[in-house]
Amino acid sequence: MSHKGKDMFLSNRGRAARGGTYSGFALKEVLAILVVMAMLFAMLWPAISQQRTPSRKTGCINNQHNVGIALIRFEGEKNRYPGSTNNQNPDSEGLGGRETGWVYPLLPYLDRSDIFNTYSAGVSAGQVPDLRLKVLICEVPEGAENARSSYVVNTGWLGDAAPEDRALGVFTQQYRRSADEARTLMNTGSIRDGLATTLMLAENVDAGNWTSPREGCVGFTWQPTAEPSPGFALNEGKGAGECLYPRPSSPHTGGFLATFCDGHTDFIDEDIDYAVYQQLMTPNGASFPQQQPTSESY
Repeated sequence: MSHKGKDMFLSNRGRAARGGTYSGFALKEVLAILVVMAMLFAMLWPAISQQRTPSRKTGCINNQHNVGIALIRFEGEKNRYPGSTNNQNPDSEGLGGRETGWVYPLLPYLDRSDIFNTYSAGVSAGQVPDLRLKVLICEVPEGAENARSSYVVNTGWLGDAAPEDRALGVFTQQYRRSADEARTLMNTGSIRDGLATTLMLAENVDAGNWTSPREGCVGFTWQPTAEPSPGFALNEGKGAGECLYPRPSSPHTGGFLATFCDGHTDFIDEDIDYAVYQQLMTPNGASFPQQQPTSESY
């Protein structure tokens, strides 16, 4: 090292020893930068969240539309809609055995014949497939069971017995314990109010497993009251998986997605008049009123 370079090196060491600083960021400058970055993130987060919300909603629309198309295909081939309750073994002609919901007979139309064939015959017919199907999910709470679903079907009047046929929903109980037990089959010909104005499918954040035969788990209902109880479009579940709240609800703000019997999907405002909701539920009730319940169509 030359004398000049050695002198500069010693000079720098001397300045550092006497409390001098090298060029760079001081601790308080780093902290100030972090504070500014945190403030910017807090300002931008609402915009980021708003961008994510339409994306999630689009995924829910696509899944629900695909389920709706599968239901229409099923009805077209079978001349009936699936039951809200069915026999898991189709060879039994709906007599005895394990009960299951509307999704199970629909599996071949959702490209899941593998599940349908595995659990339809022999010993397997007494088992329940605890499998998550992506097409049945809009948003399922973290930690929920594998078979949880986001979608429910129109099962009409709340309870086992409707006061008259017009109060029935589109999906009726088709499970029978004996050949003498009657059942009501619904098809497009049974929907006298019009396919485009009769609800078929909707969201429910409190829906249960798709394998369940319980109406509250796999269906949504209407009551002969002026107001729904609880209300529509509740973003927070009232008992997820408990099957106590068979009404439409969703993780979306302001309403819920629903698919009608003609296959179109609407976003229905949470402030829809309950009398209008009742008429949309009943396939053979009254003519659809002039009041429009939806804000967006897909």
